[in-house]
Amino acid sequence: MSGPEGPYQSYAGGALYSRRCPSCGRIVEADESILINGLDEVVDEGSNAECRKCGRVQMPFLGWYEEAS
Repeated sequence: MSGPEGPYQSYAGGALYSRRCPSCGRIVEADESILINGLDEVVDEGSNAECRKCGRVQMPFLGWYEEAS
């Protein structure tokens, strides 16, 4: 997965997000972590990133991936 400056944000547990603002399309600064329950479901569906133009936004969820061990 890409680093903090890339187009994607991945989190422990396998959640993958696009680092684009859903309103203006700019690359956003992703939060450090998200909440995932034991069933691999995202607990907090609120904002999870900061767009310099639009403020707090929710990055588009792309899906789950399995981390290589």
